[in-house]
Amino acid sequence: MLALAQRAEKLFSEERIIAELVDEPVLAFKTEGQMPLQKLEPNMVPTKVTKKAPPMFNAKLRLSREVGKYPTERSADLRRTLTGLVEINGTKAFTLFDSGAETDAISPDFVQACHIPLLELPNPLVLQMGMKGSCSCIYYGTNADLKVLGRNNKHYFDVVNIERYDAILGAPWLNTYKAMLDFGKHVVQVFNEEIPSFDVPMERSFISTGRQARRKQIGLAKKASPSDTSNRATVAASSQQL
Repeated sequence: MLALAQRAEKLFSEERIIAELVDEPVLAFKTEGQMPLQKLEPNMVPTKVTKKAPPMFNAKLRLSREVGKYPTERSADLRRTLTGLVEINGTKAFTLFDSGAETDAISPDFVQACHIPLLELPNPLVLQMGMKGSCSCIYYGTNADLKVLGRNNKHYFDVVNIERYDAILGAPWLNTYKAMLDFGKHVVQVFNEEIPSFDVPMERSFISTGRQARRKQIGLAKKASPSDTSNRATVAASSQQL
């Protein structure tokens, strides 16, 4: 009986600690908009349960109605980026000019569509995204012919899994050629000339070369029936025997 009573008392104390350190602060945050400071009673000793509980936030947050409302009527032109077309290995590439990117990147879909040879990096590079805790790895790169405003140069790209664009020209390219991003005229100034950028409707409707090739490849794969695949395998086997 004494052991059962001590065990029940221990479970009760753990539930009380969890309630005061986790449940009650979350409820107070939802109702009052701020996390209260917790104070343990003198006779309450934190157990391992408190150490296992992860922090709610890594920064102090406070919600307030005085902040205002989300600008729902904000113009789409305010989100306009600087995008345009350049030539990579003789093919037009839908490119984003991004001063926040610390690398020049090319998409694997564009690499596959244009049959660009790759080199394997001796040590994979960690690609840190803008969001905390979001990262990727770079295993391959390439030196490709980059043609901008009629000037052709060999340029290095990291192969990165880009979704919308064929390539991203970041800080390495911008610093090398002293390029300027002009958001007043929405142009990229380089070589004493200007690269015009797409407007918002054009940018949203434009389909990159890599995405076009991927869609075409997916469409061909769907059209291929199992009988066609077996016939092709038979023909390939017979040709190898010959």
